[in-house]
Amino acid sequence: MCLFNVLKSLSGELDLKLYPVHVNHKIRPGEAEADQAFVEQICRESGLDCYSVEFDCRAAAEARGETTEETGRWMRYEAFRARAEALCEQGVDRKDIAVALAHNADDQAETIMFRLMRGTGVGGLSGMAAEREDEAGFRIIRPLLEIPKSRILEYCREYDLQPRTDRTNASTEYARNRIRLELMPALRQYNPHIREAILRLGRSAAETRDYLDTMAAAYMKEGMEHRGETGLCFRKDLAELHPALRKHIIGKALGTLGLFQDMTSAHYSGIEAILRSGSPSASADLPHGYRACMEYGRLVLRAPSRAAEAEPAHVRLALTVLPAEEADFPPGAAVFDADALEDAYGSDFVTKITLRTRGSGDFLGIRGGRKKIQDLFVDEKIPKEKRDRIPLVAIGREVLFIPRGDCGPSRPRHSANYALSPDTKRVITVEIIGIV
Repeated sequence: MCLFNVLKSLSGELDLKLYPVHVNHKIRPGEAEADQAFVEQICRESGLDCYSVEFDCRAAAEARGETTEETGRWMRYEAFRARAEALCEQGVDRKDIAVALAHNADDQAETIMFRLMRGTGVGGLSGMAAEREDEAGFRIIRPLLEIPKSRILEYCREYDLQPRTDRTNASTEYARNRIRLELMPALRQYNPHIREAILRLGRSAAETRDYLDTMAAAYMKEGMEHRGETGLCFRKDLAELHPALRKHIIGKALGTLGLFQDMTSAHYSGIEAILRSGSPSASADLPHGYRACMEYGRLVLRAPSRAAEAEPAHVRLALTVLPAEEADFPPGAAVFDADALEDAYGSDFVTKITLRTRGSGDFLGIRGGRKKIQDLFVDEKIPKEKRDRIPLVAIGREVLFIPRGDCGPSRPRHSANYALSPDTKRVITVEIIGIV
């Protein structure tokens, strides 16, 4: 509410156009819907349309094998990106779009503590960036990042904004809440100004990170070359660089290949080990199918053989949603509970279903859990050279359907997460046209 009011107040002076986005996680039945109605009413009173997204965060988290915190964050950023992409389609220049988030100084201190406890490097200690670019090329900005929460609440009182409070903020079920409600008050007993001390640490780490970014960019410009679309090769002098700079360069390089997270100190130690090994063919496994290996004394980083692609040229996807009693079941098609998919991915779930080839992190829902697509292909004894040609029907990283075909598994595979039941009211038929 504070951020919205500030941006609205500045919109004339700065020539801003505002596009509010609200995500209803459906974790608090009744309250969440009331919050959504409140936000939409505030927007209407300001002459603005609110883009609202509803999804069942708990169900989606279970399907993705993540915490509700992780899934909620993923969905929020997906919603922001979808709204931004829609503006691009309407003719707005991508560089003129910014996603404004309301993180404040207290959030920043909690983020740094959260990362410190999990184990992090200089990049993690620097906390959230006041401005960055996301994977789709949109700017993410945090105008309130230096403002304490106490001042934000004062502002809300001054302007009678009457913000609503999410009662889950007081629940210690979530790790971040425990930091705010339990850890930070305990630390204030040792240092009443602990927030400011943590923020100073974050600013110092950010300065170090920025310096390493500059040095890494200079090295990567001259000391790194592409090996096709999925590989990067470094000069032999990479091993002679300071370990801090070398680690930073490798992290940035992996980012250019699409690996932005889940690298741990153990993974970096594995890369250091192969650099020192002297073996011409030493290698180390990295998250999500990425690998590091030595080739003729030079370090090579490789992404999975091919990142997930758009719909293969020779096939197309046909999707039909109908009441269960009216549904048709074409031979070879897959059929799922449409309401279960909507609960997991929102009312626009149909638009999120894509036909593509495999990508890192893909999984299939099975009874009692999930199975990595990589493991499924291995179990099916599908040759490596065929795995990147198999069409998959997916929504995000979750695979819904793998057809039987020339390259595919011995039998069609379907997600168990959205199977039909006696209570199914609507079904969605998924048919791949042109598969051989």
